[in-house]
Amino acid sequence: MLAHETTTDVRLTHDLAKQLGISDSSLRRWCRMLEFQGYSFVLGEDGARVFREQDLAALKRFQVLVKHKRMNLEDAAKGVMEACLEEPAAPAEAVVLALPGEPPAEAPEPALSTDVIAHLKTSIETDVRMGLLPELLSLKQSLNEMDFEVQELKVRNKKLLQQFAEQQEELSTLKGYIENRVEQRDKELMFALREIQQTKTQMAAARDKRWWKFWDDSAPMRG
Repeated sequence: MLAHETTTDVRLTHDLAKQLGISDSSLRRWCRMLEFQGYSFVLGEDGARVFREQDLAALKRFQVLVKHKRMNLEDAAKGVMEACLEEPAAPAEAVVLALPGEPPAEAPEPALSTDVIAHLKTSIETDVRMGLLPELLSLKQSLNEMDFEVQELKVRNKKLLQQFAEQQEELSTLKGYIENRVEQRDKELMFALREIQQTKTQMAAARDKRWWKFWDDSAPMRG
């Protein structure tokens, strides 16, 4: 809880993002840009940001500069910081997180100091752990599913190649069988032709022999 503030002044990331009409990741990105320019958010015991009324006002101003005046995030953050510097500084107790039984710490300086840089690093690590990790896990799951599909395609491709090889072997066997049959048919045809030719020759020879025998038998009778 914030010192000297009611709990209604404190908002969590999801609640504030919903109130602004943006995603949690967009809100975190806006906060990092403001922190880079020197703005300080209060951190809860778990290291996550908690937002006060002045933070809501700063983020609404940031939203107007980005959405309506078409500024990029860096220029919008600079514009918010310039406006904050022109306004009266908030009391120290309104910007410090007081733990039960402990006195409030000093308010952080709104400058890009070593502490702010360390805080920015911690915030980014927290955002990665809280916001990006599910996305990375989802991406990993998608990659695993894609890898599984690729493996299935490889198995199917292997089966298709095997079937193609088997068909090629069958075609080669069929081709050899046809060639052997054609060769055998040619041999049988040539043998049949030779048989026919020999039969014709023998028949012709037999006719000639009968004619000459008839001539020899009839010759004495004419004498």
